[in-house]
Amino acid sequence: MNESTEPETILPTVYELVPVILRDVKSSVQKVGVSRELQHAQTAMDTILESGETLPSWTMDIYLIAVRFAVIDLYSLPNHSLHVMYGNDQNGPWVAAQCSSGAYAEWHTDITMNDFENWDREVRYA
Repeated sequence: MNESTEPETILPTVYELVPVILRDVKSSVQKVGVSRELQHAQTAMDTILESGETLPSWTMDIYLIAVRFAVIDLYSLPNHSLHVMYGNDQNGPWVAAQCSSGAYAEWHTDITMNDFENWDREVRYA
């Protein structure tokens, strides 16, 4: 086949993938909660690495950024700011949110490590 008759492979661009990733992570957080979503991600990463595949060192960071945006979108209160931090330490990935109202939430893969202070609101389903 010459070039003009070969089927064209169209790979999605980053501009197409980012909204899909953000939507999927937000939907999952809505369904299962932040800690369970973090558990799913850690299990998936462990499975990939145990199979001998390699991932770029920043893979979990990109994922945690998506979780950060989901938390901001789902938990922000009108007329308040929500500062969301994330990380990955010896206990696995975590996400923490501090609201200007004084409320604080911290989610971990191990739910016994979760910490909530004045965090009495449910997820807003937008």
